[in-house]
Order: sequence, then structure tokens, then C-alpha cells
Amino acid sequence: MRRPGRRRPVAGWLLAALLVHAAAAAVAQNSASKPRYLPIDSLQARATKDSNDAIVHYELAMGYWRARRWDDADRALHQAVALAPQYAEADLALFKLPFARGEGYWKRVEKSQGREAVVAAFAAADRYYRRAFLSNPMVDLGALGYTDEGGDVWYGQLRLRVWWLGSFRKGINQLFDGDYPGAHALLSGLRLDGRAGPQYRNLPDAVLWYHGLAAAHLARYDEAIEDLAILTGRAVAEAEADPIAAVPLKANDYRYTLATMLYLAGRYDEAAPTFRRALEFDIALYPAHVQLARIAEARHDWDDAVSERRAAIDASPDDPGLVTDLGATLLRAGKLEEASEVLSLAMGAAPRDARVPYLAGIVALRLGREEAARQALIRFLEVAPTRFAAQIAETRDQLHTLESAH
Repeated sequence: MRRPGRRRPVAGWLLAALLVHAAAAAVAQNSASKPRYLPIDSLQARATKDSNDAIVHYELAMGYWRARRWDDADRALHQAVALAPQYAEADLALFKLPFARGEGYWKRVEKSQGREAVVAAFAAADRYYRRAFLSNPMVDLGALGYTDEGGDVWYGQLRLRVWWLGSFRKGINQLFDGDYPGAHALLSGLRLDGRAGPQYRNLPDAVLWYHGLAAAHLARYDEAIEDLAILTGRAVAEAEADPIAAVPLKANDYRYTLATMLYLAGRYDEAAPTFRRALEFDIALYPAHVQLARIAEARHDWDDAVSERRAAIDASPDDPGLVTDLGATLLRAGKLEEASEVLSLAMGAAPRDARVPYLAGIVALRLGREEAARQALIRFLEVAPTRFAAQIAETRDQLHTLESAH
């Protein structure tokens, strides 16, 4: 489906702005090619049993999705995000959901609630898309679905044949199906085509964006870095040419993703200043602090790692997962008293996050506080999802050891 709004002819570079969203249009029709899934009642039973597991709620949402139970899918996805605020796949699904509902649904919403409600829903979808890639540029794209492979585009009575469009659509179909080598080959072909021009100037942003993602998923980071550097440069030039019309954070989002690709390539000396440059333009860009903390941890620069973890919390104080991450960093740094204090705060902020009592139990054991450790480990067993089987077994053994000592 298209976004609600007046239809008007669109040509040339304006197509690029539409293709990122158009790629998600037919996601709900793609389930036939997927493997056999659990029935919804089984997924619901798992979500009831493992109510603290964000992954289980996400899988339930996908079950509802395949059954076209959109309201139920929306609720399950929001539950997953509530449990794991940095769950990029759930954010990406929330981006897709308005498109999956179909144009008829939005016509009914517009009639009953007004056009503002429709505009607000799609604006929220854009925010989920951005948040997904800021949380994890390597987010799994496998659920974005199938898009029409035709080479023609209709806008009103105008028929456009764009030389790159057919291969682009085939490429993103493969990308969204998890076939990263196939997607990379097709999208690389577009970059190598003589019509692409110097610096691929005749290719839209969407082609470079998805080629960069395909390359990154294949650990071809130099290619991804080239794509993101070009995209960043284009966005900066666009903003300088028309600062009023330009989207303020577009260039910075590309800059942040470029920094992430440099980080994944192990080019920390280039990644760190690029993350800091991104923070100059957006002080609320907490994922940049998270990545800087990871760079510091890789270098065993624990003071800097802790500082970046605290900066992330300052930038996004409503995300309790960041407090837990700080506690984990303090534990690895051997700052046990500070870790104990931080994890106590996290326990209150995220009472359903099993990581918190598990880490708190480890810290208490290392501090020789056996009763505090026992209480934390018991709490872990109360909230731990089934998939934490190894940690559950380990915790039971530890509790048995503590009880035997008395």
C-alpha cells in the first residue's frame, strides 16, 4: 500500500525517498514461503509461561501477524519493546505494521478519527524505523517482506521506467529473505553499472543503503563504509544547499551508522571520533555513547567505558536497560561496590529483567555478601525465562552451595 495522501507525479531522485517505505508494503503476504510455524495457541501458552521474555512476545506477535490479527500483533510487539527497549527487530516490526494493515484500514481510520490520526500513525512508524537502526544497524531484515519486482512505476497517468528499479526490488526481496549473498550480488551489480556514474550519483540513497546493509551482514565492511560515507556526504550537502527543507537528523543518522560500520570493522580510531561527531549534532543520541563504551571495553579502558555508560543514561534516562548495562560494565571493571549500587537501582527500574538479579547475585558473591546473593539469585529464578536454562541450572547449584555452607 502507499501512504495515505494525494497522488501526484514523481520523477527522478524523488523516487528514492519513497522506496525505503515501499519495500515493506507487502510483508503480510510473504508467510507462504516461510518454514512451518507454531500455532497461535502454542505461542500464547509460551508467552504466558515466559511472560518476562521479550523474544517470546515477539514470536507471538509474528504469529498474530501471519494470522492478520493486527491489533494483537501490535500489543505483543509493544510488550516486547517494554521488556527490552533496545529490541531492534520489534521496532522494525512496529514500523512495518501500518503498511501491513492495508489501505482500506487507514481509509476507515481517516473517516472515523480524522486525517491527523493517520498522519500520526505513519510518523510513529518512521520513528520506529529510525530507532531500530540506531539500536542495531545489523538488525535482522528477514521480516520486511516481498515487494513487486516489476520495472515500471505508475504515478497518476505517468509511467516511469527506471533502469535500476527491477534489480533493486529483486535485491531487497533477497535481502529481506535473509539471502545476503544474493542481495549483495544484485545491488553490487547496480553500483558497477556504467549508468551509476561517478560516486554512484545516478543511484538513489536507497540502493546504497541496502547495499551497505547487505555488505555489512557479509562482513564486507569496507564496502559498507564506502556506501555510508557517500550517503553521509550527500545528506550533508543537501542540508547545506537547503537547510530549511532538509531533514535535520538524516545526515547524522547516516554518520552514526558509518561510525558503527567502522566499529564493526575494528577501525576504532576512526569510529570513536565519528561517534563523537554524531553526538555534537544530537546530544540525545544515546546509542553513540553505548558504542563508545564498547570501544573502551574492548581496549580495557574501564574508566572511559563507565563514563560513556553513564552518559548514555543521561541521554536516555527512561531506558532501564542502560542502567543494567552500566552495572555489567562496573562488574567487568571490578568496581563491585559501584556495581552493587547501580544494580540495586536497576532492580527497581526493571523488575522483570532477569539479567539484573543474576548480575546482582554475582556481585554480592564476589563481595562476600551471601544473604544478599541468595536473595538476588532466588529473584532470578522467579523471573528468568526458560531460554536462560544454563544460567538457571548454574544458579540452582550456587544456591545449593550457599545453603550447604550453613
